[in-house]
Amino acid sequence: MFGWGCGSGSAKVGFGAGAGWEGADCSQCVFLRTYEEKPVCMHDAKGVDRGADAQAQLLLRERLVMLGQLTATVSHELRNPLSVIHNAVYYLRRRLAGENCLDVKSGEYLDIIESELTASNRIIDDLLSASRIQPPEYQQVDLERLLQKVLSDIALPPRIEWCYRPAQASFTLNTDPQLLCQVLRNLLVNAVQAISGEGKILLRVRVSGRGVDLQLSDSGEGISGDDSARLFEPLFTTKPKGNGLGLWIARDMVRRLGGELSLVAGELNGACFRIQLPCGDGGMI
Repeated sequence: MFGWGCGSGSAKVGFGAGAGWEGADCSQCVFLRTYEEKPVCMHDAKGVDRGADAQAQLLLRERLVMLGQLTATVSHELRNPLSVIHNAVYYLRRRLAGENCLDVKSGEYLDIIESELTASNRIIDDLLSASRIQPPEYQQVDLERLLQKVLSDIALPPRIEWCYRPAQASFTLNTDPQLLCQVLRNLLVNAVQAISGEGKILLRVRVSGRGVDLQLSDSGEGISGDDSARLFEPLFTTKPKGNGLGLWIARDMVRRLGGELSLVAGELNGACFRIQLPCGDGGMI
């Protein structure tokens, strides 16, 4: 995948053979250098010029580069006050509870503040993930233990039933646990937000000679056909408070692991996201 942002891992842009890159022998095309230092031609496989598409993509990349330049400074400036607010909430909760003054209404408002703090920190994490592209760090990962960690981080509300169907055969993934953990966390948070009232989230895992297949379904309202076509575009969102980065980042992370993230038909009535991780050096079972 491309790395967009400032500093190491950024993509560089060149035009035609004059860009001076080895292999950039097309005189009419735009070339993008990936973090792997490989020039990528913006023609399709048949050599048809996609000038309009390339221009639109370059405009989008410019926005993402600006996003990357702002992220480090803005994240630092926001983390400090959020940390102060979190400490203040912790102090107030303990102080009021110790004096037997923590009534139900006060507790609810403190819960709201903590919930919004968590949401704010998640936005900052998404921004940081969007601006930093690092090669995966592979290691042996137990999927069930990783899931337990993700679920403990999210704390599913009691109104939502969690259903897990493990693979019939035991296996261990050779993958980057941090990347996969963030992907599953983003998808689970989206699933919870998609369910109003009581509902169900189902994760089904299957293993074959080609790799591991994870499908996460929810019983929410689902995703319309028009929205599904743009679902993985950066900065596109259907949520009032969404930033349009979560799914784009999740798919980028899965692809960096050598796999693919897609929207498919699921067993429940809502959305279903499929994570495919391959066999081989990256994501080997």
